[in-house]
Amino acid sequence: MVAVKICGNTNLEDARMAARAGADLLGLVVEVPVATPRKLTLARAEAIAARAVKPVVAVMMDPAPARIEEAAERLQPFAIQFHGDEPLDLLREAKRRTRVIKALHIQPDGLLRYPPGADPSTYLRGLDDACDFILVDTAGPRGAGGTGHTFNWDTAIHLREFLSPPMLLAGGLTPQNVEEAIRRASPWGVDVSSGVEQSPGKKDPRRVEEFIRRAKGL
Repeated sequence: MVAVKICGNTNLEDARMAARAGADLLGLVVEVPVATPRKLTLARAEAIAARAVKPVVAVMMDPAPARIEEAAERLQPFAIQFHGDEPLDLLREAKRRTRVIKALHIQPDGLLRYPPGADPSTYLRGLDDACDFILVDTAGPRGAGGTGHTFNWDTAIHLREFLSPPMLLAGGLTPQNVEEAIRRASPWGVDVSSGVEQSPGKKDPRRVEEFIRRAKGL
């Protein structure tokens, strides 16, 4: 059965509601350098993680090594999810402390966005030992995800031929399209945030429940 990550939780009520609905992982967006109503301070994320019932994933973007260590220590997450241009060596070092999910972003032209200066083939090969999971998302203006828009899922299928880490599929998923996305891409898991919200940063219980039910085929 596919794993479901409900991301962008901003309060304990939503996190616990998602857990009761059957979410496997709860995403907390921690101090990312972009404007989003889902961003939490590390202290706030810690307060939610301590009482969230289900494992949390700390979503970060180009964090300093010391901040990675602090997040791993204070949140005790299932994994840290990296959404920036983190070099492979930083991911490998983080992997010594916690599981690593590396987000890969698909551009509007359908091509994968690589960190500046990275050699594509070397970068892709390096992901096999630099992370435990990959997450495929739609690229935003700064390259990060969280756009709420889908991409061509055939790209995810193609990536699975080259990458061995299990894949989470993200990017514009909703209760209405998650079944097709899973059927097409056969991911290890799916990740949703805005697709189950009633307003930015606030989850809709009915949409969360429907998304999880459809994703898991219940």
